[in-house]
Amino acid sequence: MYKGTFHNYQILINPKASQLYPANFVTYLYNSNDHLAQQPCNEQVSFYLTNAKKRVTEAAFHIFIENEEAISPCRAPFGSIEFNPQLHLEVLQFFWENVEAFLQTQHLKSLKIKAYPVCYQPENAQILHYLLLHNGFQINAHDLNYHLPVNDQTFQGRLHQSEKRRLQKCHQQGYIFEQWATPDFAWVHRFIQQSRERKEYPTSLSAQALQELYQKFPKHCTLFVLKDGERIIALTTGIKVNEEVLYYFLPADDEAYLVDSPMVQLLEGMYLHCQQQGFKLLDLGISTADSQPNYGLINFKKNLGAQTSLKWTFLKMF
Repeated sequence: MYKGTFHNYQILINPKASQLYPANFVTYLYNSNDHLAQQPCNEQVSFYLTNAKKRVTEAAFHIFIENEEAISPCRAPFGSIEFNPQLHLEVLQFFWENVEAFLQTQHLKSLKIKAYPVCYQPENAQILHYLLLHNGFQINAHDLNYHLPVNDQTFQGRLHQSEKRRLQKCHQQGYIFEQWATPDFAWVHRFIQQSRERKEYPTSLSAQALQELYQKFPKHCTLFVLKDGERIIALTTGIKVNEEVLYYFLPADDEAYLVDSPMVQLLEGMYLHCQQQGFKLLDLGISTADSQPNYGLINFKKNLGAQTSLKWTFLKMF
């Protein structure tokens, strides 16, 4: 479906794949067609801004509609608008006005957009923040996200002295970092659940959903483990968000080994993996819940040398 033109730009709504030009912007797993298709909501609507002269797609935005409410994403760490950072603001405004004009025809009550952390694309994040507030959105949630920039600096070189001591202790114990190529997902899920219950965190995925994540996205999911002999004492899933970002997802540890802080060595292994594979950012996730800080988690990540960035959720009532 076609909506409106502006110079060489046009808007496509739910087009056929053959109608689309290649994307001229950074893309993320959670806004890919494959990931959108498995998000458990009913009606999906996709908007694209194309440049007919250059034959490229300059922006994209995907929403799901349920119970007269639109959300982006349905179920993922974020959705939001992806766009070329060189795009002029008036063109982005044209795109948004067409998106909102369509939404008005659907008689919706609200639209909620969960944005990516600012560290992913600082310039785009600031522009998006302005665009949405300018068009009547309010900030519904503001979370603190933490990440490790991946460069030539060693993992140990980033650590606070207390974490260096814990890492050295793990090395002295002879713990081994490796990737588990054929995991027992029922066992992995129990391990995660026990660890999260101890910390009073909810477990967001069932064992079946965790297994399906690996089956549907085998090139994007890696299970990293730390072992004492044959015993797994810490684990996490690394999700390849794109070629530059690896996301640290559902970390868990064995209560019997907490005195050694095995998660520090697990993260050392992940950081080395990022260096070897060319990632630029290891995303450690948010350390807030409903915008409220988890001080212990914040301090742990800061002691790892992690940097802070905001992660906003925007809401507009119609």
